Amino acid sequence: MLSLRGCLAIVAISSVFVPLAARKLKAVRLGADDPCACQPNGLEKVSGGVIDAPDTPAHEHFVVRKSESGKVLGHLPADYGESCQQWEAEHKDCQGAYAPAWCEAKWCYVKKECKNHKDVKQSMYFPGEELYYSYNKCGSLDAFTSEACFAKATADKCGDPCAWNEVTKSCQNKLCQCTGDNKATKTPETYAEKILKPNGKDYGKKCHSWDQKTCPAYEGLSKEEGGADLGLWCCKDWCYVAEECPSAKPNAYGLHYSYYACPDDTDALAQCPWKKPITYDGGKLPLTSAGAKALNAHKSGAQRPAALAGFALVALFVFLRQ
Repeated sequence: MLSLRGCLAIVAISSVFVPLAARKLKAVRLGADDPCACQPNGLEKVSGGVIDAPDTPAHEHFVVRKSESGKVLGHLPADYGESCQQWEAEHKDCQGAYAPAWCEAKWCYVKKECKNHKDVKQSMYFPGEELYYSYNKCGSLDAFTSEACFAKATADKCGDPCAWNEVTKSCQNKLCQCTGDNKATKTPETYAEKILKPNGKDYGKKCHSWDQKTCPAYEGLSKEEGGADLGLWCCKDWCYVAEECPSAKPNAYGLHYSYYACPDDTDALAQCPWKKPITYDGGKLPLTSAGAKALNAHKSGAQRPAALAGFALVALFVFLRQ
């Protein structure tokens, strides 16, 4: 039998933990109602341990991805997109020394009404399904949509979440487009002298590897003077974008730029003398699939002659020993 003191202790503990449990239960319910919480994909689930379509891993329980014509494009995990994960990390394009930016980006499905993250957009991955997703929700930036938009060559094919940009005459992510405006709002005189004079009056207006010509000059400067470690950013296409672009980065002159807004110039990247995949400020440089493929091919091509030369030396050594 419990003493009076024991009963009082139980009452005291209950007064703390019962409301706490109620609050936790309430939080779970609020999460379910939160439009920015990761959501179920709502797709039809299939079982059976199928051998998967090319380039995607097999799953015992999965959803089937099809084209608009009904052609099977691949099989994906049954919980695809339902939580913040790197859902494309196992794709074959993600296995090289250089990988597309979308490989390690995390994302999940959210409700259309989510307003907390400015990159929410409708999925193009499952035609006919009304699914909305966000990378910002999971702390990442969306390289996948931009790349999908680049592939749409004409305005009539450039639908939501893409939009035709008359400035670039190309299809771009509607949330992050080149503005065609490179007017500085901070220290315009310095900007004109240090940036526009050596790089040209159209600097940053459209997608181009704007820094390739002047990049070596940055190496001799201190960080305070605007110096930077040289890398693939020197040969990477970019343009000025609106501040609202989810991947926009500010510069010292009141303008915003994005590497994500532009497709890669594969020749420029492959021939770039600075191969470290970093941005101007030292971060990881976002590459497109085409850019990563070109860099991996160039790396393999550069290694092959060295390997052949090594083999020739060994063969010569063996011959001379005979």
